Order: sequence, then structure tokens, then C-alpha cells
Amino acid sequence: VMKSVLFAGATDPDGDDLFPTVLAINTSGSVGTAANPNCRLTPASIRAQTTTSENRLYAVNVRMSDSYGGSCVTTVKVCVLRDLASSSCA
Repeated sequence: VMKSVLFAGATDPDGDDLFPTVLAINTSGSVGTAANPNCRLTPASIRAQTTTSENRLYAVNVRMSDSYGGSCVTTVKVCVLRDLASSSCA
């Protein structure tokens, strides 16, 4: 099951609207490409389940830009728990 990655909570110091661009999605050293079925860059989505005995941690590299040329790049971490008894991707 693939789930969209939504970005909320980012703010612009001038109050401008922000637009995310996903640059990469990494998990266990692999980059989101056609060769990796666990993630897609456009639209940003990740596999919301794991078939292994371990939790899955994604690192989503995203650029937030406003309409006036301002931007920043950050990494957002997304944890997919293997079951409800799991509590952390650490």
C-alpha cells in the first residue's frame, strides 16, 4: 500500500505560500527510483507497510520554495512501524 507524503508546518518568514519539491527519498541506502518499489518521487509516496521483522525509516529530501525565489532544503524522516507494538524507528 503506497501512501502520499504530505508536508505541513513549514512557514515562510514573509508569510508567502510554500511549494515543496521532493529531491530524493532514501531508505536503507537506496534512492527512490523505478528500481525501488518502496517509494516514488512524483507524487511523493512511500510504502506504508513492511514485510520484514524491522521497522522502515525513510529520509525524504525536500526543497521548500516561495514564488519570489526564496528556498531551503531539508530532510524529513518518516517511520513505518512493522506493527502496532513497535514504538520507534531508532
